[in-house]
Amino acid sequence: MKKSIQKGGPFGIFTFFSPSAGKLTEDSENLGHAEAFNQLQCPDIHQAPDQETTLFGSHERPLGAPDKLFPKSKKAAASQMRRGTPSASPIFTWRRLLKTLAAFGPKGQIAGVNSFINSQADVSGIAAGGKTKSWAKPLNVFKCGDESEDYAMAKYVSLRLLGFHPDRLRMVWLEEDGSDIHHAVLSVNLRGNVFILDSRTDIISTDKMLSEGHPFCSLNGARFSLHWDDTNPDGPSSALEKMANYAEQLEAA
Repeated sequence: MKKSIQKGGPFGIFTFFSPSAGKLTEDSENLGHAEAFNQLQCPDIHQAPDQETTLFGSHERPLGAPDKLFPKSKKAAASQMRRGTPSASPIFTWRRLLKTLAAFGPKGQIAGVNSFINSQADVSGIAAGGKTKSWAKPLNVFKCGDESEDYAMAKYVSLRLLGFHPDRLRMVWLEEDGSDIHHAVLSVNLRGNVFILDSRTDIISTDKMLSEGHPFCSLNGARFSLHWDDTNPDGPSSALEKMANYAEQLEAA
């Protein structure tokens, strides 16, 4: 798959924001991203976070354990059979990268994983390590046209292998402003901040800096949740209907 990615260096180092200008500039895009990324000094990544955080300022309603909510469909199983065994070509390089990143702190690990996964044209082999788990059944339902759910899962698997506690990680499906485009990202909860790993950019940002995306569901090994924001007057009922309609459209495709 050919992708356009906003690059920022070998570890996702990014451009900066000019406070004096008060707006994004071509050469200095956002100091806020740099300040947020520098907060990735968290020695307790192996433990669950001390506090829950909201995603993109949204409201959330957990629906329960994903493996109980989503039965595995025959169509999904048949689709995986048709795809066959994923290419193993990036697997060796990926494993070598994880071995190297084990010596880094959370900052280098997150940036290194994000940059490497984004650079790959096909991450199905890496994502397969998570997609075969029973809790990952929603990935068979909520597919994105850009395969971003595979990229989010590949990053989830990578960070789990590096020791990140599962409660710190969530795959998040976004609906973007003014379009029917759905896109998946990985969120990382560290010290009360939610950092976003996006397949379209190597920049590490916080959810507060991404105003165009509105989450409608999220997933990790323990729970599947609905999300909605203040612009949705019907709250969880409307979010549930939106999620069901999206799943029906994908099932019929």
